[in-house]
Amino acid sequence: MGGGGLSAGFYLNGPDEGAAALLNRTSRSLSLMETGRQFHQHCVVLVAESKATKDFVDQTRAKPQGTLRMSCPWPY
Repeated sequence: MGGGGLSAGFYLNGPDEGAAALLNRTSRSLSLMETGRQFHQHCVVLVAESKATKDFVDQTRAKPQGTLRMSCPWPY
């Protein structure tokens, strides 16, 4: 068996749409391309920001906020 081998790329938006390859896969290896590495870093940041945003919203719900108005009949 000689050198060549089959390879496949994993693309963002598909290979026919002028997209960048993220992964390169052969029958014996899988490697992350530079664009794929940078894409992963951006995804990690997005996930962290999403969690931070959810935590912020959850904290604002933890304590009651606003004005509570009550009314009751006079003889009370």
